[in-house]
Order: sequence, then structure tokens, then C-alpha cells
Amino acid sequence: MNKERLRLSISFREEYRPIYEHLLKQPNRSDYICRILQKEIEHNKCLEEKIDNLLSIFNDNRTLSNPFLLSSSTTKGEQELQNEDIDLLNTLF
Repeated sequence: MNKERLRLSISFREEYRPIYEHLLKQPNRSDYICRILQKEIEHNKCLEEKIDNLLSIFNDNRTLSNPFLLSSSTTKGEQELQNEDIDLLNTLF
């Protein structure tokens, strides 16, 4: 079974000429680009995990240090706001 190659054509602005020239020196340009992008994706995943952990720690500390948050008197509107904040942070990172 022949697998169709995925193709992409890119162009470089003049300000990126050094990058373009560096890329031309690579024996396998597509592999080179893929490896760099894969590292960036992995880095972003690690960063997202770290941010999630920090937010979790922050949220745990906030709950422990704020007696009002420990009570069950949190209104539905306040809880929805907290969920919206969490969703916004997840979207940003």
C-alpha cells in the first residue's frame, strides 16, 4: 500500500534569510523541520502541565487559607465564575 506524501510549500520573508539558508544546509529538510516542531509541541505540553499543577496548588492553598471557601455557602453563580476562570486559563495555556 503506497502512502501518499503530505506536502507543504513555504516561503520566507527577507528578514528570515538566515533561517532559510540554514535550512538549505540540512540534508533532510522536512525531517529537520518535523523534529524541531515536535520538540516545541512537547515543550508546550510540559509547560501546560506545569501551569495546571501551579493552578491546582494555588487553588488548593486558596481554599485552605480562606474559611469562606471551605463552607458550603458558595453560590451557584460564584461556582460558575470559578469554572469560567478555570476554562479561560485552560484556553490561554
